[in-house]
Amino acid sequence: NQILPDLKKVCEPRKGWNPSRVEMLMCYHSFGHLNMFMTDADIPKSISLCEKEGNNNRENIELCIQGIYMEIFQHLEPEDVALVKGITPPKEKVFDFCNQFIGPYSNFAKNTCIREAWPLWKNEIIEPEGLVKFCSYFNDSVEKSRCYFSTLGMIVLIHILRGDGTGELIKYCSELPQEFGIKCFGYVAATIIRVDPYYTNQAITVCENNGSRIIKNDCYNFLSYFADLNFREESKEFINFCNSFPDQWDRICLGKQFDRSVIDVGIPIVN
Repeated sequence: NQILPDLKKVCEPRKGWNPSRVEMLMCYHSFGHLNMFMTDADIPKSISLCEKEGNNNRENIELCIQGIYMEIFQHLEPEDVALVKGITPPKEKVFDFCNQFIGPYSNFAKNTCIREAWPLWKNEIIEPEGLVKFCSYFNDSVEKSRCYFSTLGMIVLIHILRGDGTGELIKYCSELPQEFGIKCFGYVAATIIRVDPYYTNQAITVCENNGSRIIKNDCYNFLSYFADLNFREESKEFINFCNSFPDQWDRICLGKQFDRSVIDVGIPIVN
């Protein structure tokens, strides 16, 4: 409680720090990881802290809760493994584990818990049919969309780090159900940029090589949207990124005139 007032301010712009929107959101997301260490991996207490740290902003709170479940299922360092030893459930008990929490954000926490458990299904979801099966648990269209796109971030990272190029990613999107496959190209392209702006040309290749003008337009709308989120306004990085787009899309990106209606509410900003 003593440090809570400081935590509530640390992610917001201040003198000497003018973050992009994504930098602010990543900051709130990191509280979820931090809370697990501060509470000795007490999940209900960690969620309660997220509610207090989020400044009454649902998006901030939900991203914080996401960090809690990433800590449980996607631990990277030895201290992460030690923290959640005996807490992370086996694959066959994930759904029971995720259904046990109650509170104002219990439904979001349950769904997030299941989504962030994807490493237990990593051998299956590397193929499109495996991802479809994993996300079939969700009946709500928004939650199903969140499931697809949260997990796609990992798929993109695997293929980029393996040096596979964009062909496998384009093929992956093409084999998803149409309602998700259409948006998959744009989300994959935007995620490639978030891995490293060095891969801008590969992101543009995804937009250009899917054989559909509708998908191409959606794809560049996604890239323009994520440019607005990821780069500081009027920064050199923002201008250079937008200027790399073909046709009229450079002007649309620079003027932030992209069509927000194609950005699905289920698509995560941070994953």
